[in-house]
Formats: sequence, structure tokens, C-alpha cells
Amino acid sequence: TALQKYNRMAPKQNPPWPVLEYLEIVSYATLSEFMLLKYLRHDILAKPWTVSANRQVAIKFFKIQRAKEEVLQLNVEVQRLHMWIDNKDRTLFESYNATKVNSPLLAAELYLLYAEQHRINNVHCNCLCCIYKLEGYTGQIYSMLGDKSVGSNHNENDDGDLLLKMS
Repeated sequence: TALQKYNRMAPKQNPPWPVLEYLEIVSYATLSEFMLLKYLRHDILAKPWTVSANRQVAIKFFKIQRAKEEVLQLNVEVQRLHMWIDNKDRTLFESYNATKVNSPLLAAELYLLYAEQHRINNVHCNCLCCIYKLEGYTGQIYSMLGDKSVGSNHNENDDGDLLLKMS
């Protein structure tokens, strides 16, 4: 194969070329790493960037830099998500309040929808609160002005009581 021919000739070159293994070639991420082989006759192997370990360190360095940028962006997105959840919760509850006098059956359905969404949103908000407590979190901590969660003063039994009142 071409790899075997290359490996037979590599040590005979001046300076000696590196012997390659199939797994190493398969791990090459881009065609640019194969371009090194094309220019070996120009003593390119003496360059520090031709050493695989150096390239791997550089790749990891840039991945870490990108991860730091992502953390900064996520610090903003966490607060936005929390705000969106609270606004959605409030909107659903206000819709229920607006319809309960004129349209009690619709209000009952809206309340059931609100109660289900509110329970789910509480799970998400608890996760967001855990993110706020992380050591690396540097964003602002979102908190609503006034009450923490609209309509959260109802008991679990309120759903059933409300349905009984509506029927």
C-alpha cells in the first residue's frame, strides 16, 4: 500500500521523515494536515507547528477560548430564559383572571393549562436557580419585581375546587 511504501522510504530521507500509522492518518481532521507530506522536501519538519502535539495543544487552546465566549453568552441567555418563563406564566394567569367572570368554562380550561405549565415552569426555574449558584456563573440573577411567581399561592387541591365551582 501507499502507507507501507512511504514508511519504508521515510527513515532513508535526510532529515528522516516521520513514520506514519494508519490510525494517525485516519485521525487527521483536515486535508491541510496531509499537505505537510507534500512539502517535506523543504525541511518543513523543523517547524514547531509540524509537531502533532503542538497542533493538538493549539486546537485545545482555541476550543477553551471558544468555550469561555460561550459561557459569557450563556450567562445572558439564562437570565433571558428565566424572564421569558415568568412572563409566560404571568400571561397565562392573567388570561385566566380576565375570563373567569364572563366565561367560567374557558377560565377553567385556562386554569388547568396554567397549573400544568406552572408546575413545569417551576422545575425549569429550579434548574435556573441551580445555574445561578454555579461558581462560574457571572451573569445577573433574574428576579421579578413584586411576587416571585404569579398565582403560586394556590394549593394543589385548588384545581379540583375550581372545577367544582365552574360546573
